[in-house]
Amino acid sequence: MATFYNTAITEDITKSISHQTLCKWKGLNVAKKKISANSSKTIAQQMQRKRWAKAFELNVLFAPASEVGFPERKPTESYHNAFMAANGNERAIPVSEDLEVTVSYPDVLCAQGRWIKLPRTMSVSADAEMRSLTFTHVAEENGTMRYGDDMLYAMVVETDLQDAELYELNARNNSEPVMITLPDDWDMDALAVYVFALTADKKKASNSKYMAIA
Repeated sequence: MATFYNTAITEDITKSISHQTLCKWKGLNVAKKKISANSSKTIAQQMQRKRWAKAFELNVLFAPASEVGFPERKPTESYHNAFMAANGNERAIPVSEDLEVTVSYPDVLCAQGRWIKLPRTMSVSADAEMRSLTFTHVAEENGTMRYGDDMLYAMVVETDLQDAELYELNARNNSEPVMITLPDDWDMDALAVYVFALTADKKKASNSKYMAIA
């Protein structure tokens, strides 16, 4: 930035000439260089931009779960914001220095909470012929960070098609197995499965857990 004295040509000019912008600042005539491009695009910044763009895509994909799975967020924060904050990191979305973006589905959180926990024992098995998943858990009554009427949920993602469905399972104190049937066009070998719990009033959640399919 430089100051200058008025001439017949520059008097009262407050617009741009070439790469210079002329204006008044604290009673002085000032010439500033225009910034035509962002010169701070470091590799780290580009990696974070790529990561954030992918997190936004996942935000849309996981919305059925995250809409109910982040009930303990700040009042000024949407579930979209909460999901982005939980997953816009290098663990969930690795980005190489060549700017290749991948998703570590086991590290994605589609629910997050501090005050309740998942059942101690929970599993999921697949039946390719029936195109189904069956969820089982050992029934639990009220305990530390566990309530018998907590509801369990499964979020199932078809990673190739980038399609997803949220399924309500059963209550913590109900050990009856729950079978869900998957859409016909889903590849059974391209599934990412998550489970989480909500209190009966849906005001508290557990962290989601990625499940290995038996």
